[in-house]
Amino acid sequence: MPGSSVREPNDAAVTATQETHRIGRVPRKHKGYSTYQVRQILDRCGQQAESLRAGNPELTITAAEIRGTEFGQEKGGYRPADVDRALESYEDHFAEVEKNDVLRNQGQDAWHDHASGLADLVMGRLKRPDGERFRRPARRRTEGYFVGDVDRLCRELLDYFRNSDDISPAKIRSASFRPATTKHAYDEAQVDAFLERAIQLTQALR
Repeated sequence: MPGSSVREPNDAAVTATQETHRIGRVPRKHKGYSTYQVRQILDRCGQQAESLRAGNPELTITAAEIRGTEFGQEKGGYRPADVDRALESYEDHFAEVEKNDVLRNQGQDAWHDHASGLADLVMGRLKRPDGERFRRPARRRTEGYFVGDVDRLCRELLDYFRNSDDISPAKIRSASFRPATTKHAYDEAQVDAFLERAIQLTQALR
C-alpha cells in the first residue's frame, strides 16, 4: 500500500479558544457555522489530540464522528471553509490512530481485510458505466446531484486509485455537484454515503 506521513493537527490547537483564533468569521449579515457548536467539537478534538500526545491511545472522538458532524447556521458565524479545514486535519490524524490501533491489537491481516472490503466496495461502484453508478431520487421532483458531475468525479477517482502513489481525500472533499432532477440526477444520500466510504479508503491506503 502507498504510504505517506500523517499531518498532525496544529500543536497549539488544544482548546477551542486557541483553535478558533485561526478561524475567520463571515460578515455579520451572512450566515456561517454556529460558533457554539464549532467550539464544542474543536474543544473535544483538541483535548483528544493532547491526550494522544501524552501517551493515552484511547479515542473519545472518532474520524467517522468528525466526518459526520453538521453545524447549524448563524449570522456572523465561523467561516465554513476554515472550520472544515481544521476538522479534516483532525479527522485524518485520528483515522491514522485508529489504523495503528487495529494493526497493534488485531494484526496486519485484520487491517488488510478491512481495507480490502472498502476497496471492493468503492472500486466496484466506480467501475460501473456512466449513468448507472447510483440510483435516481425516489420522487420525480426530488432534487439530486447532476449525473454528469458525479460520473466525471467517479472516472477521475477510478484513475486516481489505480495510478496515484500519493493517496489523499482532498479530491473527494473538494467535489461539488450541480443540482438536477428526474433522469438527470443521482440520489444525494447514496452518493454521499459512497463518498464517505471513498474517503475512508484513501485514509486506509495512507
